[in-house]
Amino acid sequence: NAGLMLNERQVSVDGWEKTMAINHLAPFVLTRELIPLIESVQGRVITTSSGAHYFGSFNCDDWMDEKSKYNSFKIYSKSKLANVLFTRELAKRIDAKGITAHCFHPGMVRTDFGKQTRGVPSQGSWYPRWMEALFTIDTEAGADTGVFLAEDPSTKDSNGKYWFKRKVRRTNRFDNDQNAAKLWELSEKATN
Repeated sequence: NAGLMLNERQVSVDGWEKTMAINHLAPFVLTRELIPLIESVQGRVITTSSGAHYFGSFNCDDWMDEKSKYNSFKIYSKSKLANVLFTRELAKRIDAKGITAHCFHPGMVRTDFGKQTRGVPSQGSWYPRWMEALFTIDTEAGADTGVFLAEDPSTKDSNGKYWFKRKVRRTNRFDNDQNAAKLWELSEKATN
């Protein structure tokens, strides 16, 4: 997992919006390249998504937010929805190979994520310390569902699903086969 949320639209050296490039395209390419190895060991692909995906939307004509006004949470949410769509489509493509794909929401984990402002560390979190203590979990608790998905044999029966707190959860209304296939096609074009 790598995660990024920026205050303003930035573009990668390849010309892609950076949040989508880091949060979706990079894991897409890495996974695609590792499929033969993962297949050889009957492995699992586990992608860290986020509950923010519920706020994401999918518009294949503007998936990199080139035409709309930039909003950091909007593009972050869209990139996390892309993780869910990627997992759905990947599961369809690899199921016959004995590989499973899952994605999960770790919860609100106490890390430095989101504390960067235009590349300069801010004076702290975007929420007060008392809220951090009340609403966030430590990194071990945040990793729990990911580790469970990697180790538990029962998860093989839920290929392509989104998890939170060791349970399969419903997803955003944009999570469907048509959008998953279209995102895969766009991602292939962007990374070839």
